[in-house]
Amino acid sequence: MDGAHHAELLFTLAIDRDIHAVFLQQIIDFDPQALHVVIQDQAGFHLPGNDSRLPKNLRLLPLPPYSPELNPVERFGGLLKARVNNRLYPSLRQLENHLFAASREWTQPAKVAGLIHRWLADQVDSDVPA
Repeated sequence: MDGAHHAELLFTLAIDRDIHAVFLQQIIDFDPQALHVVIQDQAGFHLPGNDSRLPKNLRLLPLPPYSPELNPVERFGGLLKARVNNRLYPSLRQLENHLFAASREWTQPAKVAGLIHRWLADQVDSDVPA
């Protein structure tokens, strides 16, 4: 890991493999020259490792089955929900705006790093030459 801990967010009404492919390309577009590692669980909408839409400079780090405690997205989702639950929003737009504002603070590198379980960081670093 290079220490950047950059986060990309994509808000959509639904998710499927086509949208997941768009999201992975969004990650690559941020820094096309870098090698990117994406941590993902085994959700059905995630692209498999042999999908032709996977960018060449992207590596998938699959999580073990039934391990939500290792998934940074699960941790992020819980923190985001805590910011908006038990509140009444007069409109869907106001809820969306609050979600956008709350999620932006989680794009700071130090906060992203805090979401990554040590086991995951070790897996990413395991193939890095000494």
